[in-house]
Amino acid sequence: MLIRCSRWSRRFSPISPDPAVNYANESDGLDRRDSWNQTLTILRLTNRPEPRPVALPEDVLPLTQADIPRLRLNNHPRIAADAIARALYEMPGLSYWHPDSGEFIVCAPWRHRADVPLMRDLTAFAHEDELVQAAIAAAKAKGMLGFVASEHYEKRRESFYQRNGLYRLEHVITFTHERVLDYLDIPQTGRLNFVRVRGSDFDLLQGVMAVDASAFSPMWRNSHAEFAWWMSLPSVEVWAGVLDGQVVTYAGITAYSRFGHLDRIAVHADYQGQGLGAEALMHAMYRMAELDLPNAALCTQSDNEASQRLYTRAGFKRHQRDDYDIYGIIFEKETQPA
Repeated sequence: MLIRCSRWSRRFSPISPDPAVNYANESDGLDRRDSWNQTLTILRLTNRPEPRPVALPEDVLPLTQADIPRLRLNNHPRIAADAIARALYEMPGLSYWHPDSGEFIVCAPWRHRADVPLMRDLTAFAHEDELVQAAIAAAKAKGMLGFVASEHYEKRRESFYQRNGLYRLEHVITFTHERVLDYLDIPQTGRLNFVRVRGSDFDLLQGVMAVDASAFSPMWRNSHAEFAWWMSLPSVEVWAGVLDGQVVTYAGITAYSRFGHLDRIAVHADYQGQGLGAEALMHAMYRMAELDLPNAALCTQSDNEASQRLYTRAGFKRHQRDDYDIYGIIFEKETQPA
């Protein structure tokens, strides 16, 4: 899985990203067709944390737009009133607060997913667990696929996740490359014809989305809204790899000042294991070199050894400082995806 790293984006982008929406691309689909079933099997065979029973007090209430002025947001380090208002509009009924203390939890769509809430912010001390469990219970009652808490911006103790029944979904690791310009000297050969994907090209975009749906398990697929948001960014380029008239792979990059980020690579499940992911990576690196970006970074799952070997062969090196974990829960009724 190739991850769009919010920390890298925040460091190099002139616009501070919203962690609720900056997971533009939480995966690389390079021979991970069985990852969903493998993950579920592991979770069934191991001791999944059970939430500590917490009686929700009557004064933990759903957070509404009318309540925002009553929150203590002056100089808040992680969230502002407009971000809370947007989260409440996009995902109503999943954020809660404790009026007497002013503590609150805000949930927003994870990667523009209407079926997966992200714990966008938790500002709480005395009622931390009550607020989290209220949000999780609401998500399950609404038929959501799961509930996610990412450590992009704030790390918490393992005991916090254990108490609330959340387990580590992914450990995300970071790689960097400091000689991208060398790719200008490498001949571009291979089986694929790469075509720039634009939002106005409906057929090509549909082909890319079909690759994405084939390559990823339900939790990690890009939604229509995620593609639309991602491709609307002026610094993003998405390239489709076409073989015999069919889109079989794609790669997306973001260009910052003197720095490129490899956002996402996917290969259709029917074409994996044929070296097409390496061709897509080669094209992405060549394109970043053409843009005069001497450095590049990417993130992937710690258990995706095949992708890590591919990136290492391409000259990437580990950069542990920006590693992070994604915690969450996949609700039981969704453990058998169609």
